[in-house]
Amino acid sequence: MDICVSSNFERYLFALSGENHDLLRGWMQGFEQTGELTISGELLTKAQDEMASYAVLQKEVRSTIAEYKKVHQYLFDPHSAIGAAAAMHFGQETLADKPRSAVVVVGTAHYGKFLPVVSKALGVAEEDIQQHPILKSLESLPTRLSVANNSSATVAEHIRKTIAKKNQKTNNNCFCQWAAAPTECKLATIGLAVAAVAVVFFVAKRSK
Repeated sequence: MDICVSSNFERYLFALSGENHDLLRGWMQGFEQTGELTISGELLTKAQDEMASYAVLQKEVRSTIAEYKKVHQYLFDPHSAIGAAAAMHFGQETLADKPRSAVVVVGTAHYGKFLPVVSKALGVAEEDIQQHPILKSLESLPTRLSVANNSSATVAEHIRKTIAKKNQKTNNNCFCQWAAAPTECKLATIGLAVAAVAVVFFVAKRSK
């Protein structure tokens, strides 16, 4: 996969370190400066016990996509196809004497993000592959960019402000829709509100 610094691998390193921010920061800074990341001792042993690695070349990626589409009617994205091919190698090497065992492959993306690769694997034109409607709709939407400091508190605050701003806009839109509604609709809404207040008043009065 053409990922220079994989964010999900960085998350694994964070878990491996016992969620030690300082240790992870040192690893990643060293990797950025030298192009090398070295883990040793107990942490290396733990990682080796938990993980295995396999190399899957482009030709096998394409053949895996084509095979699963033909045999299982399931269309892989190339990243998930790499996982499926690696799982096959893992099963052949370590599970040959365990016929009742199973390997779970977790898909990582939607094939629609990788139409050039998928179309080449299937031998069809990109426009002949059914695109997910949500991905298709993204082509006409604006692009937004927010820059924040490398701080979880800063990011959390940015998210809260963004949600609050969106909620405020939604509430304003609801009011505008009500204001633009026919008079009889407004009167009906006001009548329901008055009735609700009256019910609450009498219930509260009887409970005293």
